[in-house]
Amino acid sequence: MRRNDFMNTLTYRTLPDGSITKSVNRYCREWNRIAMPVAKALECNIIGMDPGILLSPKEGGPPLNMSVPMANRIRKLIS
Repeated sequence: MRRNDFMNTLTYRTLPDGSITKSVNRYCREWNRIAMPVAKALECNIIGMDPGILLSPKEGGPPLNMSVPMANRIRKLIS
């Protein structure tokens, strides 16, 4: 099963603010809006999102699991 096929079988998706959407595009856009700047600032790869953000350091090491409120704090600090 392709990724898009799997995502389309789900009816409701939880956004970082806790609200719900049926849109795959909105779901990805909202999570990436938070995760991408944080991952770039910390020099990490994004390996997962929802309910938090899971980052993997580019130089190796254990993954970092971050809550949405913590990711938003970091995003505000770097902007």
